[in-house]
Amino acid sequence: MQSLLNFIKRLVIRLRYGFRRNRIVVTQAVLSGKGSFVDIRYLLSRPDKISPQTKIYLIHQETGTHLEVMKLARIGPLQTNHALLAKTGTALFRNRNDLVRPGSKVSLVLGNIRADNIEVS
Repeated sequence: MQSLLNFIKRLVIRLRYGFRRNRIVVTQAVLSGKGSFVDIRYLLSRPDKISPQTKIYLIHQETGTHLEVMKLARIGPLQTNHALLAKTGTALFRNRNDLVRPGSKVSLVLGNIRADNIEVS
């Protein structure tokens, strides 16, 4: 019975998403909280390929510094959980030492998917 349910789930996903490539498109990248945070909004073409344990981070292109997703003690990481097959996502990164400024270029990495040359406004 469990294998039949798994087959049906895979079939529904295949019919819903087809054979699209797994990619990410950043719709908005802004500084928030007086420059203390970098807020990234994105669209994901294949949310079924992203597990809840997938690492997400931001790379400052000039210095190569990695910015991790902000984590709160009682809530956890401030990012979208794609287990519900959400196509849109949000992630909030802490801007340590005001590294990212308006006009800076960053890269968003979500597992093995990467979006480069994102300009922060």
